[in-house]
Amino acid sequence: MSFLLKDIHAHDVVTVADQRGVALRGGHHCNQPLMHKLGVESTARASFYFYNTTEEIDRFVEVIAKSKNSRGLKSHSRGSRFCLYMSVIPLELV
Repeated sequence: MSFLLKDIHAHDVVTVADQRGVALRGGHHCNQPLMHKLGVESTARASFYFYNTTEEIDRFVEVIAKSKNSRGLKSHSRGSRFCLYMSVIPLELV
C-alpha cells in the first residue's frame, strides 16, 4: 500500500516510522511515469502479507496517525491534499 500524508514528505514519514519501530519504504517504487503524471514526488509504502498480525497492522496505523501530528516534520506542500494509492493487498480485515 503506497500513500502520502498531507504536507509531509514521504521520506520523512519513513524515517519517523523507522524510529518508532515500523519498517516502510519511500520513493518511486518503480512507478516514475505514473507518479510524474499525478504530480507526486514520492510515496511511502507499507507491505502486508498473510503472516502480519492484527497487532502489527494496528501499530502501523498508530505510528502513521502520530506521524501526521508530529511537529518535527517539515512541510513539503504541493497543494494541500491527502492522497492514497492502493495496490492489491492479500488481506481481509474483519
